[in-house]
Order: sequence, then structure tokens, then C-alpha cells
Amino acid sequence: MVRQKHVDLSPSKETYQAVKADVNPRSAIKELVDNAIDNRTRNEAQEDSLRVKITHLTPEESPNDTEELVIWDNSGGLKEKNLKLFFALGESAKETIEGSIGAYGIGAKKACAYLGDTAEFRTRYEDVERGYGFTVDEEWLNSDTWTVGQEYYENIEPGTTEIRIRELNFTWEDIQEPLQRDLSETYEMFLGGGVVQEEHDFELLVNGEPIEPPLPVEWSFCPLDGYFPRRYEGFQLFPNDEAESEAPIIMHVTVGLMRQASQKESGTDVFCQRRKVLVRDTGEEGGFGSGKHKLGTFGTGQKRLRIIVELETDGDAERLPWDAQKSHLNQYDPVAQEMYIYLNRVAKHYYSATYSKIPQSILRPYDETHRYAENDGGVYIHDYNDRVRVTDRPDADAPTIKQVRQIAETHAQLGIRYEDDRLKPEAYPAYHSLLEETFEREVEELDELVDIQGPTTGINYESIKPQIKQIEAYARQHASEDIYVPGIAEWAKPRYHAELQTLAKLDELEPVDRELDLTVSKEDKKEEALQDDGQLDDGKSEESARTETVQRGQTLQFVFEDDTQREQILEALDLSSNATATEAAKKLLERLQQD
Repeated sequence: MVRQKHVDLSPSKETYQAVKADVNPRSAIKELVDNAIDNRTRNEAQEDSLRVKITHLTPEESPNDTEELVIWDNSGGLKEKNLKLFFALGESAKETIEGSIGAYGIGAKKACAYLGDTAEFRTRYEDVERGYGFTVDEEWLNSDTWTVGQEYYENIEPGTTEIRIRELNFTWEDIQEPLQRDLSETYEMFLGGGVVQEEHDFELLVNGEPIEPPLPVEWSFCPLDGYFPRRYEGFQLFPNDEAESEAPIIMHVTVGLMRQASQKESGTDVFCQRRKVLVRDTGEEGGFGSGKHKLGTFGTGQKRLRIIVELETDGDAERLPWDAQKSHLNQYDPVAQEMYIYLNRVAKHYYSATYSKIPQSILRPYDETHRYAENDGGVYIHDYNDRVRVTDRPDADAPTIKQVRQIAETHAQLGIRYEDDRLKPEAYPAYHSLLEETFEREVEELDELVDIQGPTTGINYESIKPQIKQIEAYARQHASEDIYVPGIAEWAKPRYHAELQTLAKLDELEPVDRELDLTVSKEDKKEEALQDDGQLDDGKSEESARTETVQRGQTLQFVFEDDTQREQILEALDLSSNATATEAAKKLLERLQQD
């Protein structure tokens, strides 16, 4: 090893202490990974797959007999003339890299300044005879000189770079597991994950263990009313203050509902230059809240909502709305503001798909392998290059889902199971899922659902409870007469028999042939609507705001201000997501009276 040259690292040493104030061990290590990815892009002739190895060495394992953190990559190495890019502030080659993620040109500097008091840099460019590098330590930082001695190395592979950090400022055991999870999330797309999974040539290892991308989103590929996941590709963002000569910023958005609700898995991911910046954010940066163009507050009803935003440009990456630490978005940045406009357009119907509108049981059956999974279990891709108006989105009225719910809830009350001809085959899985859930929750009098063969002609799907009362009244009358009517409509038999068996033994009753009128009068329908559907005399429904209920001479007025508050109230009262405002009011009144 021969010292022959010096590398000038001016301008200001005090700045080295300042740049490390806004980082932590994990973000510092990721900065070094970013540099390797950018350097690989810079060295276009590099043919091998990119590999980055992060290794912690104990004093016993280190050739230098001291604890070290080693970051090694085969990104092609740096040319000798670019050696000062490692550590000289204000030096960066990012402008020569199309699609750079090293946006601010201080990644390696602040990373190494934070991670330890001594940093040794070694690199060897392809097709050169030997490697070169330098060492920066506390002594150099405290001296008046601006140069460091450049060293040459024989024992370094062509096309590789190695950074060895010593005198560490953190405890490895405290960060290893969080670091592995963080690397998996941040470099998901580079590791072959993401919505559009492409072949990848990047391998990232920590102490020899490969980092894998996160598991794919468990979307619901529900074929009903368009509530399947969609990917909108090619939105072009042109903030007002940008020149037309600038390379455009391209935005892709994927949005959908998950099969299962999850506080941990819901929210918004944002990628900039394929690097993840926000991880399942449910705040304003993720597009939620009350600000202009925001979707609204993220509440209980949005725990199935997943949004994935990808921003990319072939121009200067600093134009993207991420911060210098690449861990947050500047939501007031002009690019971010335009991003939120498009995000609102594509995601608002999914945002509004709360439990009261689309129960979980509607979404749950349709995984990617289901025979009726929309688009054969793949995210539907829409090309929005040169398009502004969003027309591809779910039906906000969800008429098919409403119909499935109405049929399933009615059949559950009757204790029957019948694939009604009014439903298309792709709706049957949702019907069965919702039927079972509703039956188990609300029908305590029946032991099991009964499969019927005949048609359900005569069922009043608009209001079934008056018919159930009528069926039970017939059963009580017949039990008192020691008879039963085997010819009652097939759909009415489970309720009829259940009520009879509470009063008499069915095999001891005499069968008779008798016509039973199961039609419901308009007066009964109106009374039922007022009592059970949360409908007021002035025509306001429970969804519009206010319900009144009278019990034991007391009156309670109940208000649902919005869907989020509705879900919170129902959960606090231990009621199902389908409960009406009347039921919530009654439950609350019962608790008040108990107290």
C-alpha cells in the first residue's frame, strides 16, 4: 500500500457534524444502499446482478480487531477521479444518473458521520489494475487540513466498493431486526415486490441473510359493483411553477379493499423513484384528513383501504416531494398537491366503502385464486397517460351489493338458504358469506340454516319482520288447536316449525290442509319501517343523521354524524357493523338504565 496523492474534501468540517443530526442508524445505512443502487445505474456496462452486503463484525471477527460495520457492493466501483464523491460535501454525480434516488447528494457523508467516528472507503472501478480509497477519522475532523491521504489496494475485487465503519455510535443488537424489516419495506420494488412484480437483479443481505420483500397485499378481487383493486398508470404531474422543458413526473396509483380489515396493513404507501418513502400512512401525508383535496379522516371504516402511490422522473429527483431523509413527504409541495388531486379522484369511492356500505363478508371470499375473482385475481390496469378525467371506478351506489345484502339478511331471518335467481353466479359467494355471518349474529332461535329447493315467491324483501311475526302467530294459533300445516310455503317452514316446537311436539300435532295468507299490509310495513329501520316521521333515515326511540316511557335522541363516528359508536356498544341507529339507541338506553 503506497500513499501517493491527496483528496481535497473541503469546504467546511463543521458541516459534517451538522448533517448527521437528522438521521438514525437505519436511515444512515439505507443512504449507503441508495448510493450503491445509483452507482449501479451510473455504471451501465455492469452486467452482474447488484448485490449489497451489510455485515456487523465483532472484534474477534474483524481483521482490524475492533467492532466494525461493513457495507460492500458490486455496483461497479467509482472512477478514481470521482473518489471524493464519497465524503466531500457539495459533491454529487446524481445529475448524471437518470432516475437517481440519491436526491440530495449528501447520503454517504451524513450516513458515515452518524454511524461511527472512523470510516474507511475502498473502491475499484472495472478494468483498472488496483483499488483506491481513504480513511476519515475523528483526528481528521478536528484538524485544520482539508485533504486526506489517498491509499491504493491490491486485495479488492474489480467493480466493488467497501465502506468499513469503526468506533460505532450505536448498538448493533438494538437495530438488527428493525433494520431488516425496514430494508424489506424500503426496497420492496427493487427486491421484486410491489404491485407490478418484475424480474429483479438486486440482492440485499444482512449478516449473510437475504432480505425478502413484504408479502403481497391480500386484495379482495370482489367482482360486484366494481370494488376490485385497480391500478391507474401514467398520470403526468405538471406543477404550475415548472418549466415545460423539465422531465415530467409520472404517477401511478393502485387502490383497492383488502379481504380482511387491518390497522397495520391499511393506509397509503408512497414510492419515489421506486424507493418507499411512506409506509401505510393514515395521516395527511398519505392523503387523509380535512385539507384541500384530501379524502377525509382515516377511521375504523377505512381499515380495509390500501393505496399505493408511485412517483418517478427521469429528471432531477429533488423535484419529487420527499424530504432530505427520504422518510416523509412535504404535503405542501406543488407536486404533492397535484398528487392529492388525482389520489382523491381515484380513491374516494373506495374510501367511502365503509362497513355499513360493504360488510366484510362481502369482500372476504374473493381471494386471487377464487373462481369468480375479478380479472382472474390480478389488479386491473388502466392507462391514464394523457388523461385527466377519471372514469374507471366503482359504482358508488353499489346496487348489486345492496341486493345481495337484502336477500342474505332476509334469508338469515327466515333461517333458509337459497341461491335466488335474481343474483348472478359471481354474487353467490358473497351471499353465502354474508348469510352465515348474519345468521350467527342475529338468529338465536334457529339451530341451523335450511336449504330449500322451491322458489321464494311471496317473501317481502323490503320488510321481512312483519311476515315473521305473522308466521309465528300462525304457529301459536295452530299449537293451541293441536294442528300444523305442512303445506306452508317452503321459505316459511323453518320459522314456523321452530315456533311450533317451543309450544308442542310436532309429531303429536295433526296435519291439516289449509291456505295461509302471508302477505303484509301497508300499515304493517310502515310500522315496521318506523320501529326497525331507523326511519323518522319526517323521512330522515339513520344514515342521514337522527333517530328517536321510546322505551319504558323515556325518549333518547341518537345522532350519527358520519360513517367514522358510526363505526366507533357501534364498536363501543358491542354491536355489529350492520346495526341501525335505533338498535344503537336502544342499547345505549339499556346501559343507562342499568347504571
